[in-house]
Amino acid sequence: MESVITEYIDALIKFTEKNPKQNAFYRWLKENGKLFKSSDRDMEAEETILSDMQKRGIAIRPKFCFYNSQIASIFLRSGRKLEYYEGYYVSKIPIALEHGFLVIHGKREKLVDLTSFVAGVEVDEYFGVAIPHDYISSQIAKTSTARAILARYFYDKIYPLQSGVIEEVI
Repeated sequence: MESVITEYIDALIKFTEKNPKQNAFYRWLKENGKLFKSSDRDMEAEETILSDMQKRGIAIRPKFCFYNSQIASIFLRSGRKLEYYEGYYVSKIPIALEHGFLVIHGKREKLVDLTSFVAGVEVDEYFGVAIPHDYISSQIAKTSTARAILARYFYDKIYPLQSGVIEEVI
């Protein structure tokens, strides 16, 4: 059985068939995204990262998932294989909502969701794509804020290569 999120992305792919640019985004998302279950969450790591952020004077707030996760990925990546992911999550109500979260790479990938942790939200599944640290930093520097950047990343970095607008330089 497919997940609620991948079924949602499939519906978006079908819905955007007449808009090649949007359709390319959802196809790329489905092909490059990773699905995580609630069992992939590491609550101990969430507590540790939350404590590290508080020591730096950075508050983790409910409903600020993009900010919480992007800032943590930038300030705490040293010594950790911590990566920012953006995509969707589904809680008890089976509706896919846009979300930012972290993944720690190691023997087993562990998901860290600071926002759901501080809000006390139970999440059933996550689906997202890793966004490079340098891109996150450049967007925060450009806009002076941390916000949803997945579509912007795709249209800035991926779509031009797919559409032949520019050639990749190796």
